Amino acid sequence: MALASEKELWAAYLTDIESRPLTGGHLLGAYEDALFAALERMADGWERRFLASRSLTDRTPALTAHSLRHCSEVSASVVRIVADRLPGQSPGHTELRLLLGLMLAAWHRALETWTSSDAVRQDRAALIRHTREAFAVIPSVAALAAQES
Repeated sequence: MALASEKELWAAYLTDIESRPLTGGHLLGAYEDALFAALERMADGWERRFLASRSLTDRTPALTAHSLRHCSEVSASVVRIVADRLPGQSPGHTELRLLLGLMLAAWHRALETWTSSDAVRQDRAALIRHTREAFAVIPSVAALAAQES
């Protein structure tokens, strides 16, 4: 299956979120830590399969659509899991969805950097480094949004 490596990552992510201690105080950190834990748990060679899968997906509209649908399904599962464990969430779980969306936007930016043709290294360590760099920008993005409102 063309998206097997992607689905492996997000299955590991869901498993981690289900078992991770959560507090409302630093939920973005929990989302991020779960992704790093999932990346670390992937089998040797996973990143090569993932890179090949991303390349194929980027060239194939049907795979892109399937990937986006899978992302939406995983996101809904994450929000449901977290909402069930944190009391007092809004009925539509807007805050949980937006926070997860922000983390996923940073993840996608890290992937763009990692998969770019001018990327020198495309190993797992480089993917994790690019992801940490993208996640480090999130607080300034939130501050920018706060300034504009």
